[in-house]
Amino acid sequence: MVDYFREENQARKSAIRGSEMSATQRINQWRNQKFEEFKNDYQKRIDTEDGIRKTKEKEVMDMELLEMELIKRLQNTQLIQKQAFEELDTVLKHSN
Repeated sequence: MVDYFREENQARKSAIRGSEMSATQRINQWRNQKFEEFKNDYQKRIDTEDGIRKTKEKEVMDMELLEMELIKRLQNTQLIQKQAFEELDTVLKHSN
């Protein structure tokens, strides 16, 4: 009879250990799954921010090119105006 209870207790212990191991495995799987989800979400945010940064950098480069072009056009306009004023000044000096 004692052997029967001993075997019964051993069977219960084994069942409990099996349940505990199974529960621990499920918890570890859940943690790993959550970690992967968080990692993937974080990577998506990084990729999105990287795309936005690249877009903004391109916009800045385009604006800098436009600025350089406008500055050259302004300088050319100023040069033309200066030449026109010099010609006008020369004509006015010679007409007196």
